[in-house]
Amino acid sequence: MMKFIQCGPTGSDATAPYDVILDRPYTVKDLVCEILTKHEWGEIRLPGYTFKYRGSSCDAMPPDLLQMQIREVKASGGYGDMNYYIKTSVKTTVLPIIDPSTLSKEQRERIKTEYNKCVPKSKDDKKCIMSFIFRGLFIWLFGEEFFD
Repeated sequence: MMKFIQCGPTGSDATAPYDVILDRPYTVKDLVCEILTKHEWGEIRLPGYTFKYRGSSCDAMPPDLLQMQIREVKASGGYGDMNYYIKTSVKTTVLPIIDPSTLSKEQRERIKTEYNKCVPKSKDDKKCIMSFIFRGLFIWLFGEEFFD
C-alpha cells in the first residue's frame, strides 16, 4: 500500500507535490498495478521513459523495466490527475553493439585513443556537449567495460 505525504504547497490549480511512501519493497510492476486500482489518469515517469495511464489501463512497458526495484517515488497532481516520478535502485546497463573481443589489439587501442580525445578540456569548452555525445556513442557501441 502507498501513502501520500504532501511535501509542498497546493497550487492555484488545486494540485500539489507528494512524497509517496511504500509499505514494503515494490517493483515497478507492483506500483503500476496499485496505481491502476485508483482509476486516475496521468503519467508514470522513470528516467528515460514516460507512460500514460487512464483508469485501469496503461501504455505497455518493457518487461525488464517492470521487474526493477523501486528506490523512490514522488507524485504531483490532484482531482484524479496524478503524475508519478519513479527512481529505481537498479542501474540500467548499456549492452555493447560491437563485441570488443572480435577486435584486434590495434583496433582496440585506436578506439581507446579516439575515446580519450572526447574529454572536454574545461567546463567552458564549447565542444563539451559533443564530447559527451561521442563518449556516450563509444560506450553504446562497445560497452562500459571496454573503457575501464
